Amino acid sequence: MVSRSRTPARKAAEDDDREKGLKVQFCAIYLPGKGADASVLVEGVTAAAPDAMGAAIVADDTTVMSF
Repeated sequence: MVSRSRTPARKAAEDDDREKGLKVQFCAIYLPGKGADASVLVEGVTAAAPDAMGAAIVADDTTVMSF
């Protein structure tokens, strides 16, 4: 699960990244597979729609970071 506890500095950095257009998305079937829902996510993190994610991954102006 994703922890909701964040330091003020980390929250400020995340807010700055979102203002620059950074999107943080995850596989849409991950949370249900873990018995959770979107309420456990930190603000700004969303589930990815498979069709939209596929198009975004192959777009010329996209940088994908996978962990």
